[in-house]
Amino acid sequence: MHTTPASDTTPRELCHRSGDGLEVTLWWLPGRDGLQVSVVDTKLSQSFQVSVDSARAMRAFNHPYLYVPEHSVRLPATDAAAHTSPSWTATA
Repeated sequence: MHTTPASDTTPRELCHRSGDGLEVTLWWLPGRDGLQVSVVDTKLSQSFQVSVDSARAMRAFNHPYLYVPEHSVRLPATDAAAHTSPSWTATA
């Protein structure tokens, strides 16, 4: 039987999702007793990590771009234009 020592500081994956070139993982960092969301976007060739508190962990996991400083993530001009165009509409 394998047991984990109480002093283990190895990050532990709590949730993971992927799709359309985006990998999002929620980590528990036992050494800091903190939570972190990591994002890898292969389409935009970007990655980032965001530390979050437990009250916002799942919201940050589901909507990680809301938790990144504006200057950290930039959309290519073509993608930004597509989302601000008057012809773009959201569907429910």
